[in-house]
Amino acid sequence: MQTPTSVVQWLAGSEHPWVRRIARDELGAEVNEPGLDEAVLNSELIQRIVERLHGDWLMLKGHNKSDHPLNLLRLLHELGGSAVDSILAEMLDRVFGRLSPEGLPLTEVIEGRWGSKPGEPWMWYACDAPLYVAVATRVGMAEDSRVRQAAEVILKQSRENGWGCLSSRSDFRGPGRKADPCPIAILDALYALAPFAEYADHPALATGVDVLLTHAERGYDHKLFMFGAGRKLFRLKYPHAWYDLANLLSVLVMVPAGRDEPRTQKLAERILEQADDDGLFTPGSIYMAWKGDDFGQKKQPSPTLTARLWAILQQL
Repeated sequence: MQTPTSVVQWLAGSEHPWVRRIARDELGAEVNEPGLDEAVLNSELIQRIVERLHGDWLMLKGHNKSDHPLNLLRLLHELGGSAVDSILAEMLDRVFGRLSPEGLPLTEVIEGRWGSKPGEPWMWYACDAPLYVAVATRVGMAEDSRVRQAAEVILKQSRENGWGCLSSRSDFRGPGRKADPCPIAILDALYALAPFAEYADHPALATGVDVLLTHAERGYDHKLFMFGAGRKLFRLKYPHAWYDLANLLSVLVMVPAGRDEPRTQKLAERILEQADDDGLFTPGSIYMAWKGDDFGQKKQPSPTLTARLWAILQQL
C-alpha cells in the first residue's frame, strides 16, 4: 500500500525532526537534511524520553502506562530510529542484567500488586518481558545470547490457542479464564519473535495471528481477559502502549502469516476510514501523559500519528 505523495511531502516538511526522519527512512521521502539524525536526537520530545529512561525507573503501576520506561523503549525506537540505537542498547543491557531463572528480563512491581509478594518485587509477565526482547532485537542486540534465550522461552510458552496470561508466579493470573488466550500477550509475543527469521513460519506465530484476527472480528462470545472488540479497540491512538487497532496492525504486518491474511487488509481499511480527505490522521483517543504533544490531542491531524500509521500501512 503506497503512501500518497502529498502525505509524504507534508510529513517531510514537518516541524518535528522525528517525523521528517520517518518520512525519509520509512516512507521514501527525499529529505536533504544532513544533520537530521542529530536534530532528532536533540529534539525536545526525544530528550524528554531519554531523560526519563536515564532516571530512576519507577516501579510498575500498570502495563498500559504509556510513560513507563517499559513502553518508552518502543516509543523511542519508533521515533528516533538509528539515531537512538546506542542509547536503547545501553538501557536494555541494564535490563538484561537481571533475569529470571529461565532467562526472561524482570520488571520491578509495586509490592502486593499483580501477584508480587513482600520482598519479591521483581517479576516478569507475558505483557512485559517480550517488549524488552522486541526492542533489543531492533537495536543491534539480536545476537546477544541473553536476548536469544529469552526469545526461545517466549516461543515455548505458546499454546494451542496462542499465548496465555503468564507471569513468574505460577499462582498469578489476570482477570480472565485460565484456558483463554490473552490478546496483549499474543501481540507482544509476536512483536518479540517477528525479527527472528527462523521463527517466521513457525506454527505458533500463525496461531497467534489467527486468534488476534478472530478476536477483532468478534469471533469469541466473551471478552478475553477484559479485552473486547468494540468501538474502543478501533479508535486511533499513539503510542503503542496497549491493545488497540494501531498497535494490532503494526505487529500483524511484521509476521508473514499476518501480512498474507485478507482479514489484516480489512483492519487496514478500518484505519484508512479514519483518515481525512488529505490522508492525514487525527487521534481518536489519547494518553494523558502526552497531552502537550501533537499525538496527545484530538482536534487536528497529528504528524506523528500520521507518519507512524502510513509506515505500517505501507508494509501491506
